[in-house]
Amino acid sequence: MKEGSRRNESLKASLRKGQRSKKARRTARMKKQVVRAREQVRTSSPWKFLLSVAGVMALVGGGIWAFSALTPHLPPTEISGHTEDLPGGHILSTHMPEPIQRHMLEHADGKDTPGVIVQYNCEDYVCEPGLVESLETLVRRYGTYVYLAPNDYDGKIILTKRGALEILEGVDKSRIERFIQR
Repeated sequence: MKEGSRRNESLKASLRKGQRSKKARRTARMKKQVVRAREQVRTSSPWKFLLSVAGVMALVGGGIWAFSALTPHLPPTEISGHTEDLPGGHILSTHMPEPIQRHMLEHADGKDTPGVIVQYNCEDYVCEPGLVESLETLVRRYGTYVYLAPNDYDGKIILTKRGALEILEGVDKSRIERFIQR
């Protein structure tokens, strides 16, 4: 019996030694890999790093440019970021700043009624003769809560009110009136 137990103990010891040697071999391999990686970092050219950083920056910049080029430039339809300033009148000959647009969407002339803004872009679009005059006539009919101003947004005529936007290719009186009265 003593001989059998001694054999088992010696087998167990040799297995432990074998496991240790596998662990030792694995650890030695990992150490060699770490040393090789450190050596590659030490010997690699700083130009490679700079080129890779420049490549990443170019990809990010190109993505931002593509996103901004594909996203239309439109007026606000929400009031966040508004100011308490008022425009110079209801029919403007200059652009209405966005913070003031947001304020007019909230309440025209600082009163309770939300405003409607009719904007036109005759700089980037071909506007037929009389377009601005037709819009002025429409806006005058509604008085205190409808505004008219030129813009540089992506649309010939853009109608905005809080939470709504409509883009028109020309003066469509019935559509403009429906939008204002909604």
